[in-house]
Amino acid sequence: MKVRRWKVKLLLKRVAVIVALILELAVFAGLILYKSSVSKTFAFALRTLSLFMALWIISRDMKAEFKLSWVFMILVFPVFGGVTYLLFVQLPGRKRNTEVLRKETFSGETMPERYLSSFAETRICDNCLVEYLSSGKAKLERLIAELEKAGRYIFLEYFIIESGEMWDAVFEVLARKAAGGVEVRLIYDDVGCFMALPDGYSEKLSECGIKAAVFNSFKPLFKTSVHNRDHRKIVVIDGECAFTGGINLADSYIDKGRKFRSWKDASVLVKGEAAWSLGKMFLKIWDGITGEQTGYCNYLPERTAYGSHRAVAYGDSPFDGENVCENLYLNMINSATESLYISTPYLVIDEVMISSICLAAKNGVDVRIMIPEKGDHWFVHVFTRACCEELIASGVKIYEYIPGFIHSKVIVADGSQATVGTANLDYRSFNFHYECGLLFSRSDAVEACQNDFLDSIACCREMNIHRCRKRWFSRFLSAVLRVFSPLM
Repeated sequence: MKVRRWKVKLLLKRVAVIVALILELAVFAGLILYKSSVSKTFAFALRTLSLFMALWIISRDMKAEFKLSWVFMILVFPVFGGVTYLLFVQLPGRKRNTEVLRKETFSGETMPERYLSSFAETRICDNCLVEYLSSGKAKLERLIAELEKAGRYIFLEYFIIESGEMWDAVFEVLARKAAGGVEVRLIYDDVGCFMALPDGYSEKLSECGIKAAVFNSFKPLFKTSVHNRDHRKIVVIDGECAFTGGINLADSYIDKGRKFRSWKDASVLVKGEAAWSLGKMFLKIWDGITGEQTGYCNYLPERTAYGSHRAVAYGDSPFDGENVCENLYLNMINSATESLYISTPYLVIDEVMISSICLAAKNGVDVRIMIPEKGDHWFVHVFTRACCEELIASGVKIYEYIPGFIHSKVIVADGSQATVGTANLDYRSFNFHYECGLLFSRSDAVEACQNDFLDSIACCREMNIHRCRKRWFSRFLSAVLRVFSPLM
């Protein structure tokens, strides 16, 4: 009964937030549409603003797709377009980082590794142990086992935490460990948990000895920062063991959700120096939220060498000055010579990435992409399919996963290196979200990752150009949505 009561209370509060946003929009529209001299003056001022904003957008250092979308929006809606850009967009204009911050080199260093090694906070580690986890159930089992071993501290950072069987199992261990003297810190995204956790949940966690921080608390106000979400999934245990990947702490990820019968996802466990790299990412964002100045040296791992696998933990944020995840994916696509396997829930990509994938296929690389047969957001799924015809015409094989939803973000190149992370192949992940991942090689985890992809093809249906062209309405709709794809 208690669970049902907090869910009703939460729903009512969320509805109140939505109503407040609608009222804000209504007041704004009323000022424009009301037939008075004040409204006419206000509308003229907004049109003038739109003109200047269009010129500003064209002059900015941003991708052509963003410019096209917003200038088109302003042309169609000259009154609303400019102010909408001001209210909803916060793109810092990423520039390429030309400064080489580290000059350390490794034997047999690949192009993606060389790219990541140019950042001061990213380190190639040759002494790691990497384990690929092909499902939410596999991750939960390994996560509980590793949490039980924690002796000093546990860091968790998640986009979605939802009350249910999966989170309850993790929470029980965390509360027990915290009571036993282990320091436990938790970050969760407020929008990601919008309908998943009761209000004041951070206080409940504090009562159990768990330090909690809420990322970018959502308020019923139109503001640009609402787009910047913490989409990472990180667990760090004593700085020696870490998890990352696409799996959140919610029952959908262990095939117990209501919408999809099966949820295909992936995660990785890493032990060694790369685990501590994820720990530093966590502490950096923790200090940014709380205003604390954590002494990193107090959390250094006692042991760093665990094996001979090579791994690089990488992170990305909207304010780092470079699209790290997107550039890494492009590096993997461009460096592949034999095979390239990509698993993604969304395929909302720009012309540069489409051209790179097509070129790889035309060069004889066996390129295969796995997407869901049914999407969780219909309009994004329409655009995901809209890219397929051009890719298939270039020789790319595209498979739709039939049993349920595929949420894994995995790329395997030439069977020799792979990345498992949190970033989707879409504009929002590349430009608005805080993301992370692990690039690994010289590990049997790469083979496990590739085998899992190939095994999953048996549960898929291959798309062809005929099926793409048959959906005339979807093709028309995708043509419209393609203009606005950078805004999705």
